[in-house]
Amino acid sequence: ISLWLFFAFWVAENIRWKERRRVFLFLSLGVSWVSLLALGQFFLQHSLFGYWFLGEPFLTPSLFGLTKISFFGKEVLRAYGTFPHPNVLGGVLSILLIWFLSARFWGPFLLGLGGILVSFSRLAALSFLGGLAGWAALSGGLGLIALDPGLVFSSFSFSRRLDLLQSSWQMFQTASFTGVGLGQFTARLPEFGIPSGLILFIQPVHNIFALVAAESGIFALGAFLLLFAFALRETLRRRRWLLTLSLLQLIFLGFFDHYLYTLPQGLFLLSLILGLSFSYSED
Repeated sequence: ISLWLFFAFWVAENIRWKERRRVFLFLSLGVSWVSLLALGQFFLQHSLFGYWFLGEPFLTPSLFGLTKISFFGKEVLRAYGTFPHPNVLGGVLSILLIWFLSARFWGPFLLGLGGILVSFSRLAALSFLGGLAGWAALSGGLGLIALDPGLVFSSFSFSRRLDLLQSSWQMFQTASFTGVGLGQFTARLPEFGIPSGLILFIQPVHNIFALVAAESGIFALGAFLLLFAFALRETLRRRRWLLTLSLLQLIFLGFFDHYLYTLPQGLFLLSLILGLSFSYSED
C-alpha cells in the first residue's frame, strides 16, 4: 500500500494533466495488446501463449475454476487477457476506454471495446455505459442510455456477496479500531462464515470500502473515504471532468468487487487516477 501511495504521489508531482495524451498513448499500447490477446482467447477458446512471463494465465475449457458463460446455447470460456479474472479485464477497460474516446484514439478504443465484450463482465459493461453517458453529456450530447437493471444484475451472485458483506461486518465489529489485519480477510473468513454454495468460495468481500473497514478499522476507512472525497473535490475544482467520471466509475466498481484494492492491476489504475486528480503541476 505504501508503494502504491508513493506511486500516486509521484504521479501528482511529475505528470501534468495537459500532458495526459502521452499517458493515454502508452496505456493504449497495453490496452491494444491485451484486447487482441483477449479476442484471440475467446475465438480459439484457449490461451495463445500460456507463458506467465507474458502475464497470460493458462486457459483451457477443461480446466476447473475458469469462468464460463452460455453463449448461443453453448458454454464458452470468457476472455482473461493478461488478468486473473475476466471481470478485472473488463473493469479496467471500462475506464480507460473513456480516456481513449476523449483523446480520439479510435483504434485502441475499438479493440478495447472488443475486449470488454469478450470478457462478458456485466458490471464492466455498466461502468463503461455510465462513463459513456457522462462523457456524452459533457460533450453536449444527450448522455442518456436506457438500461434494464435486470440485464445487468440478474446473474450476479448476490447471495455470496451478501454473505461476504455480513462476514465483513462481523469482522469489523470484533476489531472496529484496528481491523483484523491487512490481507487477513480470507484467512479469518472461516471464523465468520463461508458463503454457501456447491463450490468453496473463500474470497475477499466484493466491496473495497467494507474490505478496508474489516482489515484496517474505522480510522483507515475514514482516511480512505476522505481520499476519494478530496480527489473528487480537486477534479471538480480544476474542471478535470474526465477524472471526475473516472473516480465515479472507480467508486461504482469498488462497491461490487475487490480488485481495485487487492490486485496490482486494480491498484495501478486506482493510484494513477488519484495521482492525476491531485496533480500539483499547472494544467
